[in-house]
Amino acid sequence: MKKIILILSLGFVFCVSAIQGQTTVSEAEQKDVTILDVFENAASVKVIASDWVDYLHVAKFNGRWVIVNVL
Repeated sequence: MKKIILILSLGFVFCVSAIQGQTTVSEAEQKDVTILDVFENAASVKVIASDWVDYLHVAKFNGRWVIVNVL
């Protein structure tokens, strides 16, 4: 499950950086990534950021976890 957190964290940081036009994002902006449930090749994840909370559906495709849906 730690691999999911690392991939989502890096993806989240990259997306926020691209949107804000920054090369890096401070630690203060990213609050928490929690894996809510994992079943076989699917998982539900909660991301708490500075200004919002997102719930993600992620799936494992070709050995890599990818975001399928954001609620």
